[in-house]
Amino acid sequence: MPVWYVKENVIDRYSGSINQDFLEQLQTLAQYDTGQLITTTKHENNYVLGTNHAYSLLLTIKSKLQSLGESVDLFGAEQSPGNLKSILEGLNQSINDQELYPTFEDKIAHLFYFVIKDHPFVDGNKRAAVSLYFDYFQNNLLMTATKEGFSLGDNSFFSVDILSLALLTAQSNPEDKQTIVDLIIQLTQREFDRCLKNNKN
Repeated sequence: MPVWYVKENVIDRYSGSINQDFLEQLQTLAQYDTGQLITTTKHENNYVLGTNHAYSLLLTIKSKLQSLGESVDLFGAEQSPGNLKSILEGLNQSINDQELYPTFEDKIAHLFYFVIKDHPFVDGNKRAAVSLYFDYFQNNLLMTATKEGFSLGDNSFFSVDILSLALLTAQSNPEDKQTIVDLIIQLTQREFDRCLKNNKN
C-alpha cells in the first residue's frame, strides 16, 4: 500500500474540532483566489505610532538581532533621511477633510505594505515592517481595551502569520497592491476581534 494512501476521511474524523476560525481561513483563501476579499473595517484607531517611538523601536530590534550574532550594520538605515517619517505621516493624511486611511486596519495595513514595498531602509525592510506592525497592533489593542474599560490578560496572544504576509507582500506585483492590502486588513481585523472577544470574556 502506498505510504500516501489515506484510509479514512480525516476531516470527517475531526469535524468536531473544526471551528469558526478554520472556516473563516478557508473563506479567505476563496476570496483571495477570486479577488473578492471582504474588508469591512470597523475598528477605531486609538493609537498613533510616533516617529520617535518607531525609530527607537527599530534601534531596540537592531540591538536584539545583533545579540543573536546577526550582521545588522545597515538594518534600519534609511535610504534617504525621513523616509519612515514620511510613511508614518502619510497614514494620517486627509483629502477634502476626509481621512485617507480612517480606521485602525487601514492604517496598519498600509504601514506594513509601504515599509516593505517602498524600501525606506537600506536593509531590513521586511523585519522593520513586521516589528512596526506588531508594535502598532499591540498598542492599539491596549488603548482600545483601556477605552472600553477592560484589561488585557493572557488571551491577547498574537496569532496572525505575519511572517508569511511579509514574504507574500515582498513578492507581490505592484498592480496587486489593493488585493494584498485587503488581505492584510481582513486578517488584522479578524485577529483584533479575536483578541478583544477573548479578553472581554
